[in-house]
Amino acid sequence: MSNKGFFFYELLIAIILILNIMLYLLIPINNLKMQTANQKYILEMKKTLIVNVVLYEDDKELIEGDNYQLILNNQELCITFIDLFNKEQLICEKIWF
Repeated sequence: MSNKGFFFYELLIAIILILNIMLYLLIPINNLKMQTANQKYILEMKKTLIVNVVLYEDDKELIEGDNYQLILNNQELCITFIDLFNKEQLICEKIWF
């Protein structure tokens, strides 16, 4: 075989390796973006829960939403919702009178 043939195969292997490295770098970045968005969503639900706890302590009407449910058990107000990874989340906050 000639040197041109070997060069072609070396170039092909180098391109495959570069594409594999790029693939392994892009997948974690997309996963990190999804996790960051999920954490922001959970934080927003925690803020909603805190607002509802304050409203409940002041004997005012609670804020209801379509994407979450509020549950009152004993001395806690809880919020349940489905996060961006389709997992059910439950967060509770103690009510102080």
